[in-house]
Amino acid sequence: MDGKLFYVVDAGGSKTDVAIVSTNATKLLTLKGYNPNRAEDNIFKELNQLIDSNAPVYFYGSGLSKPKNQIFVENQIKSKNVYAYSDVLGSARALLKHKKGIVSILGTGGVVAYFDGISVKEMKGGYGYLIDDYGGGLELSKIIISKWLNNDFNSNTSQVIEKHFSCKKEDFIPIFYQKKDINHLSKLCHKLPQLVISDKILHESVIQYFNTFIERHLLTLMKKYDFNNISFTGSIAHHFSFLLNESLTKYNFNSELIIKKPIYKLVDFHKE
Repeated sequence: MDGKLFYVVDAGGSKTDVAIVSTNATKLLTLKGYNPNRAEDNIFKELNQLIDSNAPVYFYGSGLSKPKNQIFVENQIKSKNVYAYSDVLGSARALLKHKKGIVSILGTGGVVAYFDGISVKEMKGGYGYLIDDYGGGLELSKIIISKWLNNDFNSNTSQVIEKHFSCKKEDFIPIFYQKKDINHLSKLCHKLPQLVISDKILHESVIQYFNTFIERHLLTLMKKYDFNNISFTGSIAHHFSFLLNESLTKYNFNSELIIKKPIYKLVDFHKE
């Protein structure tokens, strides 16, 4: 691809999207996930093989709200012009551009933030899977797994979960604690949206999950900054949009925009 203008990187806990933007086209690649707070994560060798050192790189990622992590990332990439930002700012720019508002990421993890049109001023949630990532796929998957192990779901839902993990429920605990595959656990949620119609307990579980997310992280910001609309990025917001909207309506809130991934709108933002 000749005539590269710039690169946009959106690094999340499960995967990293890389947009290579040239004069005539945009090429999208996917690498493994990255978070600077996890010592085992390193995507820079692979990323640097894609980078033209003369083209600017706009790197958005989880764990990049702290300046020291931004500097670390900027020093790992071979381009002369690297700009590292938090994934929350990336979502705000993708969803709102320069408009004020409340935004949320519901992907592997979950976070809510107030954006003043320039920068992120306040955040709730997004404390990582060991503390609180409520709203995201990992926390939801943990709740679903617990109910599955307690035999709460119908046979169809149970079969889908067993197929996802390739094991019976009586074998799940020893297998999971040996492998501790957090990404595979969180991806269980992608199999569930089509099941909620036929499984009342599953439907109620997801609704209650979003209600708790709203009350725990969203409600305070919406009231403080006097907003009724919120915009979302992330696979959980995208796949469960119909249930998320059901929960929002209960609190007299509305979803203004829901996009699965911010990468394309970030490309548009940096073209301006």
